[in-house]
Amino acid sequence: MKRDPRSYHAIKIERHENDQMKPGNRAVRGWLERSRIAHAILKILAVFGVSLIMADGILTPAQSVLGAIQGIKVVRPDLGTSTIVGVSCTILILLFLVQPFGVSRLGSSFAPVVVLWLLFNMVFGIYVSCHPISASWVQC
Repeated sequence: MKRDPRSYHAIKIERHENDQMKPGNRAVRGWLERSRIAHAILKILAVFGVSLIMADGILTPAQSVLGAIQGIKVVRPDLGTSTIVGVSCTILILLFLVQPFGVSRLGSSFAPVVVLWLLFNMVFGIYVSCHPISASWVQC
């Protein structure tokens, strides 16, 4: 038997016959299938769920970038809010413009940056732990 290679093989939809279900489950299923109110409620819940997922996909990167850029204020307290928001928006626009070229390309271009960042954190952590006097400016 040939299968369509574009179809997902793990999806299996089964409908249980009424005599296989408990009476309570059968009543709920019947109400869900016949009721216009149930259809409307399910549609509203579906739209609400999809909008939550879309909002999460937009807000999470924005909060991450904004938090990272706000961290620069520790070093440069004179940095204004408009500069932080502008830099954050620029970074997000560039990320979303590059994203259609493929997540793998985006990830492979960011991988060296992340490795350098983690190495910097490691070296700085070792330096601070080995030289506690020079780290007196670090507030814990």
